[in-house]
Amino acid sequence: MAQAPESERSAAAVPVYLLPADPPGSGERLTLAHVVEIVRRRLRWIIAGGILGAVAGFGAALLMTPIYRAETIVAPRKFEGSGVTLGNLGAQLGGLAALAGVGLPGGAGGKAESLAVLNSYGFLARFVERHKLLPVLFPKRWDASRDAWDVERPSQIPTLSDGVDRMRKKVLFLKDDRRTALVTVAIEWRDRALAAQWANALVDELNAEMRTRAIADSHRRIEFLNRELDKATSVELREAISRLTESEIKTAMVANVQQEFAFEVLDEAVSPDPDKYVRPNPLLTIAAGGTLGVVGALVLAAWLTRRRARHSAGR
Repeated sequence: MAQAPESERSAAAVPVYLLPADPPGSGERLTLAHVVEIVRRRLRWIIAGGILGAVAGFGAALLMTPIYRAETIVAPRKFEGSGVTLGNLGAQLGGLAALAGVGLPGGAGGKAESLAVLNSYGFLARFVERHKLLPVLFPKRWDASRDAWDVERPSQIPTLSDGVDRMRKKVLFLKDDRRTALVTVAIEWRDRALAAQWANALVDELNAEMRTRAIADSHRRIEFLNRELDKATSVELREAISRLTESEIKTAMVANVQQEFAFEVLDEAVSPDPDKYVRPNPLLTIAAGGTLGVVGALVLAAWLTRRRARHSAGR
């Protein structure tokens, strides 16, 4: 059999890319021009896909459980602190005051420490345990009629660690505004009344926690300073230690009488209105559904066009 000329074989080995007017998909690759051609030919499909996707997104928004957000705005308490003027004895008492821990604002370590405690594992674990929140945080695994967990295996029973993780990742949100120094403690939950209760309870229990710590720290410092006072020999040193002790007694007194010790509540959390939920957002779900519908219709149209082109070419 005679072989084809070299020029014909070389031409046959070169891939052919179709123009937009040719059936898109019958070439080796899909270009932007082909996509435009598919949109032009299958415009009704794409519009229908977008409409169906938007309707599906709207239906999904109606079926989703609304999530409400309750916020309480607080401001860090400002105290004069337990520092005193040491005068000429500053060099002598500097190390002593640092060793005793004297000089911390309000005996509490400030806003940063309070926020760290609020988001700590220990504090949140005690909060979850005290309010028996595991069945509430994991309602799908809890059988209220039997007052027991409805799971196939014991390993599926939520632990306290699971509860803290859910609080941190999906329920509790903290916002520290560095410009105004205000802190927003927010709870997002499906029960709007519970969301407000938890937000207020967290701040109340944090204040109680920091008060307890401050009182205990002040008592520890006072005991230390009293021991140092017994060892002091000079009158000046004894007077300076007495001033430090007096300052710590004032700190302990403030902690005992000040209920809002770490944070002052400026705006207490209230239960949101039934229609004031943060998720789902109907507009976003409709837009997302419509976009997915358009993309799906476009992919389907491209696949059918390529399949038909290959079939016509005898592939």
